[in-house]
Amino acid sequence: MNMVGPQLARWQGAEMKSGESWGDIKDGEVACSVLYSDIGKKFYAKHGWHPYESTHLEFPPQASPPPSESGAAGAVGAVQVEAAPLGYHELAELCSVDERLIRAKLSKKSTKTRVSLIPDLDAMLWHLMREDYMTKHIFGQTPTVRGGVVGEHGSRVWAVWTRGYYGGLKKPEGNTMHILRLAIEDEEGSGDEYVQSAIEALLRMARAQAAEWKVNNVEMWNPEPRVRGLIEKAGIPHEFIERENDSIASLMWYGQGEVEWVLNEKFGWC
Repeated sequence: MNMVGPQLARWQGAEMKSGESWGDIKDGEVACSVLYSDIGKKFYAKHGWHPYESTHLEFPPQASPPPSESGAAGAVGAVQVEAAPLGYHELAELCSVDERLIRAKLSKKSTKTRVSLIPDLDAMLWHLMREDYMTKHIFGQTPTVRGGVVGEHGSRVWAVWTRGYYGGLKKPEGNTMHILRLAIEDEEGSGDEYVQSAIEALLRMARAQAAEWKVNNVEMWNPEPRVRGLIEKAGIPHEFIERENDSIASLMWYGQGEVEWVLNEKFGWC
């Protein structure tokens, strides 16, 4: 492992120069490498991969169908809010918007060095095509609902998810639906009441899909404090899990000093 880290620093691009800081990194240089440890936090840390926050919220499936055929509903005051289903065709535009927003966020002046994996279309398709392979063999068909979206352009809230089958139909306790990415298009302009209702609608749809596709639970990795607080406020049943041994998000930074990992969500596990 002592040899792997330095090798990855120049495997897919140019190696950063000694002493380079975040602002000095040039296009094509490798800034970091990421792995997800299933043997705890200590082994890879000894070899340079620092363990980062590895938590998730776990939601039970909800077998009751959504209140309308078009999606799952929440409410803002007297206004009904619905989540429309997402399929393959909607992903390209949403991923492009998400990437633009993330790059703008990271470009803002900060006292911290920050790094993020990008939830682009290629990353999402890796997960969804993997899901297609499993569901085709298990069920003889593939799902059409790959996530949900609430709201109009400029103020959308959306989630993309994937189903994973490690237990098959005989041991459904080994099956999990992962929310790959939860995105809020206008984080500053969208009020808590609206975002909460959107998250309620999205999770209702996700939990209904989990029940339909024989999945034991729904997981949301490392939710931001605002999201977690709104979920708790909404009273959505869930459990907070802090992982100590499995899927420990770990990052080796090739620059100087410490680095903050932004968007440490499930989409990066690919």
